[in-house]
Amino acid sequence: MKKIETVSLIGLGAVGAAYGSKLHELLKDSFQVVASKDRIQRYENSGISVNGQNYHFHYSTPETRMDPVDLVIFSVKNDDLTQAIQDIQHHIGPDTIILSLLNGISSEDKIKSACESQHILYSVCVEIDAVRQQNETNSVRLAGLNLAKGIVLNQRMCWQYRIYLKEQESPTKFPRTFYIPCGGNSW
Repeated sequence: MKKIETVSLIGLGAVGAAYGSKLHELLKDSFQVVASKDRIQRYENSGISVNGQNYHFHYSTPETRMDPVDLVIFSVKNDDLTQAIQDIQHHIGPDTIILSLLNGISSEDKIKSACESQHILYSVCVEIDAVRQQNETNSVRLAGLNLAKGIVLNQRMCWQYRIYLKEQESPTKFPRTFYIPCGGNSW
């Protein structure tokens, strides 16, 4: 299984900023946020604050052509998904893993039908406590989709999809999970 070394994220709301801060700490220059020129200007002027720590992410505009990354993360609102899919197309290749952090279970099908990659992970964020006001995200607690040591793949269990950091204590519990190393230091 290929090691995840490059990640692009689209959507810097509460969830995107929370996960973006962790990915930025882990991957440094190998992590970037895709945003419009106007948004990038605002973000660069003030940075993004997560629990009082200011982050200056690496940014890319939708028009920037580049090699596909190993992992693309969607963390936009559902109403913005169609535009986000168009905006991040230059980051997606046939081997790119795609993770949608949107509420519900329909975003993955919409992404899959529009993207070249067939590696779509069904997921939900569980026990996340993040509130975004302007450029500040506070009280961030990432208990569910905890990327402390990597990204986790999952199997489908009925309609609900969950991602966990490691396999459950009992291997017979569902959903069964699989670990993809992210490289770098743990967070």
